[in-house]
Amino acid sequence: MTVPQEKIALILLYSFILGAVLGLIYDFFRIKRIAYNLNKNKIKKMMENTIVFFEDVTYWLICSVFVCVFLFYINSGRARGISLFVMLSGFLVYYFTVGKLVVRCSERIIELFYKMLRKIYSIFIRPLLIILKLLCKITVYRLYLYIFTLIKKKLSLRKAEDGFGILKIAKIGKNKDEKSFKHIRKSGGAGVHSVLHGYDRKNAI
Repeated sequence: MTVPQEKIALILLYSFILGAVLGLIYDFFRIKRIAYNLNKNKIKKMMENTIVFFEDVTYWLICSVFVCVFLFYINSGRARGISLFVMLSGFLVYYFTVGKLVVRCSERIIELFYKMLRKIYSIFIRPLLIILKLLCKITVYRLYLYIFTLIKKKLSLRKAEDGFGILKIAKIGKNKDEKSFKHIRKSGGAGVHSVLHGYDRKNAI
């Protein structure tokens, strides 16, 4: 079955346009990678590689879906080598012409965007963070003083209830007096001399 030349030319034209569209989609992923490279300090290398891997898988899935749908509607699902070659040509033409211009413009725009973010951070956000940090320190210090004062107050009240140790000292003195009087009662007069003047009777008056 012969295919009209007009239809072949139309298939090739659409194939070229599809290749350019796939190049445009690829630029979307390339622009995201430019943002990753300009922000390396914020994103870990391992995480960046993982994101790039999933982006590549997603891009090839998109390409597969686009090519299958295109071949189904344009050529009844039959794949032609010339059509795939023209798709690749459209992708390469876009990549080395418009694609380079888009990438350069994207780099400038992203760099300008990051500079604006840094200025906004240094002018507005950083002073606000410093103030918040200072307020947090003051609040924590006041909370520490409050807790320390509360604990000290409770300890003072507990000591006051115990008579600040005076009752304990009096109790110890009372126990000593009881021991002394007990010794006097057991030893009689000698005990009196021993308690009042020492244990040597010669020193007694």
